[in-house]
Amino acid sequence: QLILLSMSLTLLTCLSTLFLLSHTTTAAYNGIWMWTWITPLANPGTTNLNIAFSGWIDPPTAYSQSSPLLSKLQGEKYISLGGGNNNGHWTSALLDRVITACKNKQFPSFNGVAFDIEEGDSGLSNAFKNAFGACKAGGYKVLVTVSHSTPYGIGDKETLMDNIIKDINVDILSPQLYTTGAESANDFTFAPTYPWTKYTAFRGAGGIVPSIVTPSLYPSAQSYFKTVGITLNGYIQWSQTTSSGTTASSVRCGVDWGKANTMCGRKCVSQDSECPAGEHCYASLSLGPCSGFAVEDSSTQAVGGLSPLYIGLIVASCLMLFVIVLVVIVIVSRRFKDHERA
Repeated sequence: QLILLSMSLTLLTCLSTLFLLSHTTTAAYNGIWMWTWITPLANPGTTNLNIAFSGWIDPPTAYSQSSPLLSKLQGEKYISLGGGNNNGHWTSALLDRVITACKNKQFPSFNGVAFDIEEGDSGLSNAFKNAFGACKAGGYKVLVTVSHSTPYGIGDKETLMDNIIKDINVDILSPQLYTTGAESANDFTFAPTYPWTKYTAFRGAGGIVPSIVTPSLYPSAQSYFKTVGITLNGYIQWSQTTSSGTTASSVRCGVDWGKANTMCGRKCVSQDSECPAGEHCYASLSLGPCSGFAVEDSSTQAVGGLSPLYIGLIVASCLMLFVIVLVVIVIVSRRFKDHERA
């Protein structure tokens, strides 16, 4: 009885330790969006999810602009499709192209596809479902990011989000906690018809990993989402590390002057022909969006979850402790019996 009691207590202690550690802030996803139109200095070694972001949906165009970054990407490498611009406006025809690209494995060297869903036509829920399934079947992981809690530019966004959240092919869901990308604090604004509590139904393997401006804002995101019953599984940083002078231009491309002034778009000199389709060249823009925030060392930031390595070490330690306790109990028991015989 003593042996069984001691063994049970040892196992209970180990399991409790494993549970507590799995709910501490050990590293999970430390990601970054890598803009394709600027030259990054270097990618910090602590990142393990990198997304090449071009703002395009058209697969050949997105790949041609994203593939040059492959040598700089670390960890899980995603190609992003979509964005808050004309080139990122989702339609049924473009989703058909994405399905074809995933089926034919036309994103070589990338591990996943990030669907940036902000603007698009209504009635695309089934088309997105088919695209997620095709990419998963093609061997790619699937990440979906939206502007705050729902896409701002899609009419039936609530229906679309319901389908995204319950889709078994979506691995990671990444709500964007910013609008301009230059905020100094997280923006937890949600659509009145779609509160954050609806995200609790998401069961993707990678969990909910918000996109935030800088890693220093992650603890705030963790605290906020805990109040609505959500445990985050890391973050994806939007701000960039850039070469000196690469993005510090007051003449940039944009759909209109207002958007160009609040986004760090492609540099231009004076001609619209220097810009992506649907955008124009604007002058006298604020340098704020292109301030080139330094990428912080995410190794010091709190990130939810527990890596498989740590889980393995804990389990091994528990087993070793279990064996030691068992041996000690057996030795003590034998000595006790010997003493009784004497």
